[in-house]
Amino acid sequence: MARVNTPSAYKCGSCGTLGHNARTCPSRKDGPSASQLLKEQRAQKRAAKAAIKAAKAAKAAPIVIPVEEVVSEPVIAESPAPVDDGRPIVDIPPAISKFGGQNYVISGSTWVPCPDDTKFEDIAAFVQYIPRKPSGDISLFRSGKRKSR
Repeated sequence: MARVNTPSAYKCGSCGTLGHNARTCPSRKDGPSASQLLKEQRAQKRAAKAAIKAAKAAKAAPIVIPVEEVVSEPVIAESPAPVDDGRPIVDIPPAISKFGGQNYVISGSTWVPCPDDTKFEDIAAFVQYIPRKPSGDISLFRSGKRKSR
């Protein structure tokens, strides 16, 4: 391995320039020195490792798709008061799904068959969605002090 601390006043025995010796001379007539080859190999290995690391980082990075227009979620038509017209009253937001070749409006355990061309806006024709209002006596947080050990 070449000496790193070769004095700048040291004269090369191969080419006569200052700053390196004959063993580390970059312009040797019989080709590059062993230390020069070793430096090149190490640089190639570093470049290969950096390329592999960059490829892994690119593969692991999340794919970001730019959103040009913010689309709001469609609002389900709500009935202000339940009307007894034969439609079931549900308190879970309904969805449309297809099972066994039949479309259903599903809300919790309520499944109502509907035509194949039913859209999300048409759900109100099959069920009445009335969201449940939380009662005032339910506490979402603990009250009182924590017990210390």
